[in-house]
Amino acid sequence: MARGEKTRPTILRDTREQLALDQFFSPAVRVEVTTIGTGDYTLKGYSSQLAVERKNLQDLTHCCGHDRDRFMDQMRRMADYRVRLLVIEADEAEVVAGAYRSRIDWKSVVGAVRAAQMDYGVAAYWTGKHQKDAARLIEWVCLRMVRKSDIYRCEEPELLEA
Repeated sequence: MARGEKTRPTILRDTREQLALDQFFSPAVRVEVTTIGTGDYTLKGYSSQLAVERKNLQDLTHCCGHDRDRFMDQMRRMADYRVRLLVIEADEAEVVAGAYRSRIDWKSVVGAVRAAQMDYGVAAYWTGKHQKDAARLIEWVCLRMVRKSDIYRCEEPELLEA
């Protein structure tokens, strides 16, 4: 690597993330698998500032029913991060229409997402059914944090330089 050339940022993926998005990230980033305390994704050098929780529709409906307490506890822990995202691989209209297998009322699902937003400041993004769209959003957030390193202070500045 030439002197002064920046390295590619490294997205950290939690070891428990079952349906990894790795194949959908662009060559602009690297992916490293590690244990993350809160969330499914974060960014190396910014891990105390960024927490990304990712849910597909089945996970979301499960979390908003039987696992609601655990889900809300996770959202509460995310409040400690400067940037906190809930990336939902579904459309809100799909939920409102009840287009899922769970018997949970759509109002409980939407209500849990809105409670996470209001009570804990977690930004919820409905990205549709395509994993690629979720990956693009996560990558964009990570690259923005690096570009805006004057705002989001890198915990390991040597990651930003060769």
